[in-house]
Amino acid sequence: MDPSFVLVPLVDGCIGWLGALVLIVVGSAVVAKADKGAGFTLAGAGALKLLLNCCVVAPSMAMQFGTMDIDPSVFTTNAVLIQLQRLVFFGLLAFAITRLSKPSDTAEVLP
Repeated sequence: MDPSFVLVPLVDGCIGWLGALVLIVVGSAVVAKADKGAGFTLAGAGALKLLLNCCVVAPSMAMQFGTMDIDPSVFTTNAVLIQLQRLVFFGLLAFAITRLSKPSDTAEVLP
């Protein structure tokens, strides 16, 4: 077996988990410092990304270890839910980024 077939998905999965945790930490920092709405949205996007990673991994792990016999329609339903979660995830990110990029009302005006 080619090691890249194992290494590439492993690195991709670890980056996804790490990215989700970074979003939660950054969102929490933004809540404490700048904009509470944008911070909670970033933290929510990170939590949704963690859920997304679990939904991606769980059925294949259950099949791989043979703990349960899964109906193929479950994989189709799971794939649809994963795509919906991705859509909501990127929507939350877009909302938080546009909210953070908005100029502050308390910004100092220079002459």
